[in-house]
Amino acid sequence: MDITFLIGNGFDIHMGIASAYKKVEAHYANLKKADPRLQAFQKSIAENGDYWSNFEFAIGQYTDRFQDDRQADFQICLDDFTEELIRYLQAEESKIDYDLCGEEIQKEFIRSISKYDESIPNRYRNTINAIISKNGGVNFRFISFNYTHILDQCLERAFKNNAVVGNHAMKGTGYNHIVNRSVLHIHGDLPGPIIMGVDNPGQIANKKWSGQRRFRQKLEKPAINARAGSLVDDEVTKLINGSNIICVYGMSIGETDKTWWKLIGSWLQGADRRLVLFGHSSSYSQVGFTHQRQFDIQNNLIDKFLDLAEIQGADRDALENKIIAVINPNLFNINLVQLSEQKKKVNEIETEAKVKELTAAYEKHQKLAELTTVT
Repeated sequence: MDITFLIGNGFDIHMGIASAYKKVEAHYANLKKADPRLQAFQKSIAENGDYWSNFEFAIGQYTDRFQDDRQADFQICLDDFTEELIRYLQAEESKIDYDLCGEEIQKEFIRSISKYDESIPNRYRNTINAIISKNGGVNFRFISFNYTHILDQCLERAFKNNAVVGNHAMKGTGYNHIVNRSVLHIHGDLPGPIIMGVDNPGQIANKKWSGQRRFRQKLEKPAINARAGSLVDDEVTKLINGSNIICVYGMSIGETDKTWWKLIGSWLQGADRRLVLFGHSSSYSQVGFTHQRQFDIQNNLIDKFLDLAEIQGADRDALENKIIAVINPNLFNINLVQLSEQKKKVNEIETEAKVKELTAAYEKHQKLAELTTVT
């Protein structure tokens, strides 16, 4: 059976890179651009920060600011932002020294994946374990909605020599829990090409363009994937449909990935399936926090998923019982950018100390040589 993780931008942010869209947009808005079309695009981003907080949705709405015959102008804006995004993310990821952090990566990722259910309340954890106990071996699989290779690099370093993170017995036979290091990047990866855009034609404000198949193949993510022909969308669909447990981590459950929320909503209706939504809230704290406030935060996350999955009526009540919302889980607690900087400083200090030690030893040797030299 498969336990599948869907990994979003919150994971990369947790690893220490400044990949939040607000950071990217601020960076892009401050770049020097000579083209007046790009300057107008930058100005819109800078002046309407809240509007651009979900860039992919906002870019679909931005199409309405162009006359129908200015599609090429819009394309220039989208291409330029995409190219700058690639350069920006490459620079951010380069701040991580995976080799220096290898030991810490291995320790934290083995802990996080082997104990992924540690933050899940006992009642729901028992339900998940009951599903696992009915099946054979467990495969942990990963689907990334990120462009970076941070997840790939961490899985490779943590599980290259030993991919087993647990086991269980069924009818007297032992079965291993294995981590699959291969990551499916549903929207492409660096250095590109990457896929960025809306989920469906209804999210393209320019209605003339939304009816054009070739334009949709430039801005509508499912259409781009289909036209690109990599078949990664088919692989992701197959993996989701074949999973027993799906864990969503670091993802904002938004409209521009609605295709996947609808698929997961359909998948969840099958027997022995559970969806775990690992969410984040800056206002959430285990200390002095009421159950009522906790339930509100969890319910908001669950409702957001059910709305985008278009689950209504009796199905909604039934599926809600199969969704587990966990806020601020104890997973992947390692800031790789910060750790890389710290380790580099330690190395510099140790190198400097070693140089001083060798220099002092050499100078001592020279003085001794001078004293013992026979003239």
